[in-house]
Amino acid sequence: MSLIIGNPSKYIQGAGAIKDIGKHTSVLGTKALLMGGRTALSVSQRAIEESCRTQKMGCVAERFGGESTRSEINRLVNIGRENKVNFVIGVGGGKALDAAKVVSYYLEVPLALVPTVAATDAACSAQAPIYTDEHTFEELIIRPKNPDLVLVSTDIIAKAPVRFLVAGMGDAICTKFEAEACVKASVMNFHEGSAGESALYLARWCTDTVLEYGEKAKESAQRGVADHVLEKVVEACVYASSVSFENCGLSIAHGYQVGFTGLKETQQYLHGEIVGF
Repeated sequence: MSLIIGNPSKYIQGAGAIKDIGKHTSVLGTKALLMGGRTALSVSQRAIEESCRTQKMGCVAERFGGESTRSEINRLVNIGRENKVNFVIGVGGGKALDAAKVVSYYLEVPLALVPTVAATDAACSAQAPIYTDEHTFEELIIRPKNPDLVLVSTDIIAKAPVRFLVAGMGDAICTKFEAEACVKASVMNFHEGSAGESALYLARWCTDTVLEYGEKAKESAQRGVADHVLEKVVEACVYASSVSFENCGLSIAHGYQVGFTGLKETQQYLHGEIVGF
């Protein structure tokens, strides 16, 4: 079995990075479908539209309904087709980013993702789960490639509710243990290849970074400051965890999480809170 590694084409992270999204997406297309939840759009839409405008790019904004279901995805795909967009910008948390992946997949256009919270490792992967209206897992869509751009503006992450960052750390803490279990069992990764040593090392760095700096990063987020400690942990949660799980594999922690989606008692909890538990 050949070694196969997948990554987003470009990953950008830093305070104020969102101001340059127009420059970075100008190679993807000329008219974007900008989709995200109410809160995510409230903290990002103006900066994205202004940045796209400087590059003479169009931008059609549409609010995401909150759940990545077939009906919601079809609605957004139709809006994209009606407005003749040629790439998608997804902003928000895991559900909004997953929905953007599927929308771009059906529109057959490039994809840029802008996480506004560091709650999961969804942003850099090619995978996107679809759920029923009752929030039960239905199907996993695997795009033929990872996102073309993942842009993390850490000033936005730092001002988000701290619960999201803590959930992201819960998700990331499992990375090393699940990766090591998959490599030991010689399982095929999500790109249908074997895991490389670099992916395994990245998984270990991810978990070790969260364990070493997580508490200080939480304190930084409580102050709303995007300092070097928060930057480390955000990189671990958003980039390293995502790339590691996709190139090594997932194990029992995420298996339990998928099963728990069918329980009403667990639907009040975030993905990373369940996985970390």
